Amino acid sequence: MVGPLDYGIFGMAATVHGFAYVFQDFGLSTVTIRKPDLTDSERSALFWLNLTLGATLSAVVASVGFLFAAFFHEPALRLLLPAMAVSFIINGAHTQLRAQLVRDHRFTELNRIEALAFTSSTAIAIGLAWLGAGSWALVSLVLSSEVAIAIGVWAKQSWRPETWRLGLGAAHLLRSGAGLSANDGLRYAQRNVDLFLVGRWFGAGALGVYGRAAQMASLPTIYVGDPLSNLAVSSLRHLSGSPAEAREFWRRLLNSLAWIAVPAAVAFACFPSEIIVVLLGARWASGATILRGLSVGLLALPVGMGCGWVFLAAGPSRRLLAWSSLATALPVAACLLLRTQGTTWIALGMGATSLASSLAGLAFIGSRDIVRPGDAVLAMVRPIASGLVLSALLLLSARLTPGQIPVHRILIAGVAGGTWAAAMWTCWPAVRQEWRQHFLWRRQ
Repeated sequence: MVGPLDYGIFGMAATVHGFAYVFQDFGLSTVTIRKPDLTDSERSALFWLNLTLGATLSAVVASVGFLFAAFFHEPALRLLLPAMAVSFIINGAHTQLRAQLVRDHRFTELNRIEALAFTSSTAIAIGLAWLGAGSWALVSLVLSSEVAIAIGVWAKQSWRPETWRLGLGAAHLLRSGAGLSANDGLRYAQRNVDLFLVGRWFGAGALGVYGRAAQMASLPTIYVGDPLSNLAVSSLRHLSGSPAEAREFWRRLLNSLAWIAVPAAVAFACFPSEIIVVLLGARWASGATILRGLSVGLLALPVGMGCGWVFLAAGPSRRLLAWSSLATALPVAACLLLRTQGTTWIALGMGATSLASSLAGLAFIGSRDIVRPGDAVLAMVRPIASGLVLSALLLLSARLTPGQIPVHRILIAGVAGGTWAAAMWTCWPAVRQEWRQHFLWRRQ
């Protein structure tokens, strides 16, 4: 199976690949989603632009493999990065068809495609890992997922691009995507600067442990926050003429995300060692303190994502770039200041700066926006308050089960969590109403 060293080597390649991946789209899929009157010629222009950008990025990333191999002191990157670069060409071939599914609000079909891609690529990676492929098993995860998504969206879309010709209006489409792409690059740097610097400063083994903890801390973002983003931005734009409905929709999204992020943050903070050992194995146990530090940032995850949705729905602006620049500068400063303290303190610094930048996003919301900072307070107040109760119960269960094996401590913590959920449902009608609203809203 894949150990910390293999995972760290892949993490080095993934950090470089991921940064380039941000510019793969160049904001053009968002142009497709947001543009009210998109012609067939413009759709074709967007398709060929994405494919051209994908091929260009593929060549660039493949050519810099030896540079980053020297930067990270890891020769394996000379082959890993060129192999992963192939994904840009595949992505460029399906980006616009995927964006059209979002534009048409065909979210159920898109979710099925992505779920099938995740399942099939994971199965392939696990099989290769058992065969001893090491970091190459993780590379296969990236490539096979892109292939599966490409097959799925091409099968679901009846539209096909026109043959490329001059005069399809590419210039103004690129200008529309440029601001979004710059923002995406800054946000990626904010999320991943710690991985880049940990790999450089402490090596592949340390990065492997740190990266797995960071991946676990980002699960609410990956599986809940990011999938909600397309729905949120598209819906907020459509509701821009109905401020009351837009504010209610935004509060509900933040509240639903908070009911996932806050309990996850509490669990990661109270039982990091047990969670990592049970889910990943004992060889990853040193990542427990890293997971605890990163969990701090989850508390404000709904606010940070919610502010981003508002700004993206309004279109690229100086406010968006200013906030993204601040949100990037804070973690960079934290990493540089805490370098000598080790990876645990870097993780805590990242969690704290994530919390600070998310709250700072509220200061960038202006009078013309459809939401207000007070809406975020209304959305977060009950999840945060109940999270304090949950943390007290989990800490009590931890004190009552000293020396138990991790599985037993997790089971007892689960009982405490179940007690908390039953108490919230029974004794706090407002919480019960929020839970019911989320369930009924998703079924509508």
